[in-house]
Amino acid sequence: GAPSFTRDILRSLVLLLGPSGTSPIHEFTAFELLFASVGRSPSLKIQRSLDNQKECKIAEFTSLFDIFDFTRLGDGSFKESVEKILQCTRDCFPSEWRVIISAICPTGDLLFASVSLDASKTLSTNVTCIVSQDTKALTSDDIYDSIVLPIDRLVHRSESQLNGLDEHKAKENFSSDAAKREWWAQRNEIDRQMQEIIEDTETNFFSDHVKQLFCGETVEDSQPVSFNLASKFEEVAMETTAQHETEQSELEQRDELRKKTVPILKEKLLDLGFTKKEARGMRKADLINAIVAKSSGNRPSPKHKNPVANHSHRNQHILLLLDENLQRFPFEAFSFLRGKAVSRIPSLQFALVHLRQQKTKNSNIFVDGSKTSFVVDPESNLQNTAKTILPLFQELAEKNGWDWSGVVGKQPTEEFVEDAVSSNGGLFLYCGHGGGSLPTSRAKIESLAGRSPLKSVIILMGCSSGKLSSINRKGLATEQRVPIVFDPEGIALTYLCGGAPSVVGNLWDVTDRDIDRYCKMLLENFMGKRGMTLPQCVAEARQSCKLKFIVGLAPVCYGIPTILKD
Repeated sequence: GAPSFTRDILRSLVLLLGPSGTSPIHEFTAFELLFASVGRSPSLKIQRSLDNQKECKIAEFTSLFDIFDFTRLGDGSFKESVEKILQCTRDCFPSEWRVIISAICPTGDLLFASVSLDASKTLSTNVTCIVSQDTKALTSDDIYDSIVLPIDRLVHRSESQLNGLDEHKAKENFSSDAAKREWWAQRNEIDRQMQEIIEDTETNFFSDHVKQLFCGETVEDSQPVSFNLASKFEEVAMETTAQHETEQSELEQRDELRKKTVPILKEKLLDLGFTKKEARGMRKADLINAIVAKSSGNRPSPKHKNPVANHSHRNQHILLLLDENLQRFPFEAFSFLRGKAVSRIPSLQFALVHLRQQKTKNSNIFVDGSKTSFVVDPESNLQNTAKTILPLFQELAEKNGWDWSGVVGKQPTEEFVEDAVSSNGGLFLYCGHGGGSLPTSRAKIESLAGRSPLKSVIILMGCSSGKLSSINRKGLATEQRVPIVFDPEGIALTYLCGGAPSVVGNLWDVTDRDIDRYCKMLLENFMGKRGMTLPQCVAEARQSCKLKFIVGLAPVCYGIPTILKD
């Protein structure tokens, strides 16, 4: 992967240039530099995979990957590669697609860039930055400590509770009702804390301007965050002074409000736009807090509607390109993305290559339901999963006249796996432990891809089947932060780099019965509701989980939108 030092330099230059700045040397833009700092390692793997495809015209794709050859920044090939990528985007991308690139800057700030195409084929690129609203200080750990670390700690706590637990051990350890209640109380508390982290992150770091960047919808009175390096020092100084003045004003306001009676406070709250129902039952302290918050503009009126969340574009698709740390965070959980079709890509080149290979501007790659293969419970210790999933498979196949091939309760042969993952327009379903590393290890998948491209859509319903991790983090405690020299990797990424257009997997470990419910709803929607893309089905199936955060947010979609062929 790209050395962390190189990534840090590129992202620092983005901050230095500002959203519309251009480097005086070689005229690099902030967007180009941020783009080049994310996804180098998987892009080079994709390039090597293309070299093995005899039917692929290599010359057409070569320049798409020159952007990652940092030794050639000064000879013009970098700019040529960027222009080739942008031109390919204009030619191939549907107007409903939007790419969001995000990375943590060495200063601790959060950088975002968006790429979108309108109906007139005009390409737009935007860059913005989020500064920690708690400290506004130039410290390197602000965003990481506030966004990534809490998720890491909670996921570690959840996985520790599930470690070594299977159906047989669950019956032994939780034979009494009291033990079951205690275990579920812990699960529910973890779920609640996950919800709290998501909501706090959105409230503290995602302004309407950033939401507009993600969704492309107009937000009234939204202003971009000024973030070039010179203006940042000024912003920190100004906001520190402003924050002190605001705090002093609020203290004086609270002192005055404490002198009022409860009926008078309720009348004042009603004047500020609250309803009688909302004010009913509130204590004096609650009334004062509500009045102060509303007066300072921190709490929207009950009648106020989120201008982003209330818009719904059925055909809109958001592609997330996340850096080496942010890929562990469930961005799909934010309210302005909830229910939307969102997938993650290893690089923009990944999407462009698949679209070019289709030789069409159609935004979807089709799945032929008759070419479905499955592996269920290969270690023969998930009987409940088999009882839940197999009847659904049989029902879907019989209803549509499909002849599915599958392996249940034992390890599949290498020949079966090769046929399952290499079928053009095929679908491979795995329901078992992990990401299927026993029958389909990363080494075996890479070997298969070396002989012929993987063309099937892959759904891996196992613990951490979609997790990506760097070798730099192996064996580390969850609170440790180390420079990630090598880009994160995992079996989901191995499938993508080998040619698979889409992969569904879990970011962390999950409980089997809840993920079985999820898998059932996912397949019912994808196979039964014609016209829904796989990312749309991934989003909608989250509502089937009892633990909607620690389990419901684990499944994510990688790759580009795929849809069932009529």
